[in-house]
Amino acid sequence: MTSDVEIIHPEPASFRRAGDALVRFANTALAGWRLPALITLAAALVRFVRLNHPPTIVPLDETYYAPNSYGFLCHGVDMTFADTTAPATCDKLEPTFVVHPPVAKLLMAAAIRIFGYNAFGWRAAPALVGSLSVLAMYLIGRRLWSSRWLAAGAAVLLGVEGLQFVQSRLAMLDIFQSFFMLLSIWLLLEDRARAPSWTGLRWWRLGAGAALGLAVASKWAAAPLLPVVFGVGLAWEAVRIQQLRSRPAAPLDPTTEPEAGPEPVTPRPRRDRLWWQAAALLLTFAVLPLIIYLASYTSWFLSTKRYIPPRCNDVVTVDGEQRSIPKAGMSLWVCDQKEIFDYHRNLRSTDADGKPIHPYMSKAWSWPWISRPAAHYYTATCVPDGGAQPCADGQIAQNEEILGLPNPVIWWTGFFIALPLSIWWMIVARDDVSALLVVLFLPLVLPWFLTTRPLFMFYMTPATPLLVLMIVHVMKVWNLRATAV
Repeated sequence: MTSDVEIIHPEPASFRRAGDALVRFANTALAGWRLPALITLAAALVRFVRLNHPPTIVPLDETYYAPNSYGFLCHGVDMTFADTTAPATCDKLEPTFVVHPPVAKLLMAAAIRIFGYNAFGWRAAPALVGSLSVLAMYLIGRRLWSSRWLAAGAAVLLGVEGLQFVQSRLAMLDIFQSFFMLLSIWLLLEDRARAPSWTGLRWWRLGAGAALGLAVASKWAAAPLLPVVFGVGLAWEAVRIQQLRSRPAAPLDPTTEPEAGPEPVTPRPRRDRLWWQAAALLLTFAVLPLIIYLASYTSWFLSTKRYIPPRCNDVVTVDGEQRSIPKAGMSLWVCDQKEIFDYHRNLRSTDADGKPIHPYMSKAWSWPWISRPAAHYYTATCVPDGGAQPCADGQIAQNEEILGLPNPVIWWTGFFIALPLSIWWMIVARDDVSALLVVLFLPLVLPWFLTTRPLFMFYMTPATPLLVLMIVHVMKVWNLRATAV
């Protein structure tokens, strides 16, 4: 018995037409700022929802940065609580030695001023800059590839990256360094695009230098980027000036009579001289960041509650008696910076018995395969009454953990595929985008291979966006090659 029903198979062309219609609709509906705004709002939503949970200080490392930030709000300097069981008020704070500069803590202090000294208050600023990092990623992608869909892909990948997500929901410093670094890269790319026709002050480049200054003033780990960005900017200027020199001269007007004698030489403006641009770049990425770094300590200079390291005291003789008098002004600040440097230089990852000083330390060479993510918070209780485990009959164990786990798909694709290909294309194909991403990535990672201090995987937070950009660039190049075939 046969059926009279004819099965109609749609032609592939119909799928193509449907796909084209869908793309046209998306291009219309998500034109302009709609697409990045939508992605940024989605990133903000998942970062701010239940931001006040857990409602207490997370041991790694809100223990330091939440009270430090509150100290800036109360007394203009880093402070801590001697008694963590007492109510958190300004009069319970006392001076403490700190090992990181102030900008990130100043921003967290501003959020605490708005929302109060509570879990939401000390995490609101990291959540905000973490959300804005996704927007900065989109803007960078637009300049790198001139495609909003590739830029959107990079922004989405960063939005779902594990380290970026966790650091955006904790009162810690790394997400601030990451955001200011991304802001600087975008501003530098904007300056490069506008430089050929720009005649005034290079505001975009100055903004890039200021953003890097804020990154260093959040955490010293951003400092290795300064000479690298200087070199990148100088290379771009050399190319621009060379292209300007090789530009063909305008054809002569045949209706005019050429003047006798040699043609006059039009002097090039200073902006088109490499030495001038080198000096401008030095001011932008050395002097300006230093000024911003120093300015970030303004409240520290004005405060009377600052901590005086023991070695920052001068021993003087008064009436035959030796007295210890604290240094003051710039002398005290310089001494304090030396103390911070000595702390980082002398910090060791093992104790006198050779045992690790922290259970969640990891070596930099082990980060690519996610060897030891840091557990920031863990609690185990029994419900319904919330008692401690082991649980009694009728109770259910409930465990909560905040684990700084990178997104394995992004992490492994970035380290084992995108990074090697980017290095190869940089050397062999002289691919500009690959070269830029690699030279920005390396100074954020290689220094951790050279130190003996304790290391944690979340130190990779600022470098993760560059891995994401490499992944998207590899996808773009492979797609172009496939189309060419």
